[in-house]
Amino acid sequence: MITQTTDKPSHSKPVTLINFIEVWRYQPLPNEVVDDGQAGSLRLEKAIRIDDGVPSQIERSTTEIAKGEQIAGSAWQQESPVILQGLSSAEIQIAAQEADVPITAMLAIPIYREFILVDVIVLGLAQGNGGIELWTRDDRDELGISGSCYRGLESFEFISRFVKFPKGAGLPGYSWKFGQPRIIDRPQTNPDFIRSFDRDPAHIERCIGLPIGREYGFPASVLLMLSDQSTPFANEMDVWHCASESPTEEHPSPKIRFQNSHSEVGSEEKQKWCQTICDQIAETRSTVLISQGNELPPQFELGIAMPIFDGQKIKDVFIMLL
Repeated sequence: MITQTTDKPSHSKPVTLINFIEVWRYQPLPNEVVDDGQAGSLRLEKAIRIDDGVPSQIERSTTEIAKGEQIAGSAWQQESPVILQGLSSAEIQIAAQEADVPITAMLAIPIYREFILVDVIVLGLAQGNGGIELWTRDDRDELGISGSCYRGLESFEFISRFVKFPKGAGLPGYSWKFGQPRIIDRPQTNPDFIRSFDRDPAHIERCIGLPIGREYGFPASVLLMLSDQSTPFANEMDVWHCASESPTEEHPSPKIRFQNSHSEVGSEEKQKWCQTICDQIAETRSTVLISQGNELPPQFELGIAMPIFDGQKIKDVFIMLL
């Protein structure tokens, strides 16, 4: 069943590549010692479709899964983002049928607090240009590409097969070394982005690097999202860095403060909204999915905010506004 949440917008912002979002919440077994994070299940918190920019809540046929089941359970089992693509995928077909939107690829992003799973976010992608890359450590202590999905990036895809990133090099190496999400605008003119899109029809205007999990003191993997000008992943993206003061004897639990580390959201209204979302993330310590009617700026239909942890502490918050 599909429940409409808003009227069709009159604005003309681009239709986003993301047209389906699920948030799965990790549920431990009763009386389980949660520290191992190996038992329990994933329960569906919310499923949203986006049709021509309009979000609607949907009811999925499956609302609880075990480790290894479906794409969300696979991300939990592999402790890594998982990419599905191709119309032959049964899971993509079921999701597209139940959401009543065309889905040509799916991406599952696990969120970890130290070594414990918190959420798995599943994104369904419509047809359009753009790319997803998964970078993981190899035996030479460099990042190599281990999973990908490209649209309109044929020459870029070919080059990427042979590229390696040491710590600190390029966008993947930066997020790997510092454990921080980073956004690069206009990568063609940015010296920190060392690959080229010149020969491809896609017009990549923004690249996002997200650190995932922890391993040997560094992120276990780095997820890159390559956002096209005509079919962006989201209409605005932002990274907020935790700037809270250290606990003291007088204030053992200081209020967590955040500062904008990527100046995408400019107006005072949107700044206030993002701060409110960061406060919610600090309180719930999990992903926040917001639709209109919940302090969302009127020019956007849906927002999703993901916490990035450093051990038990929230280090950054990545926000996408659709």
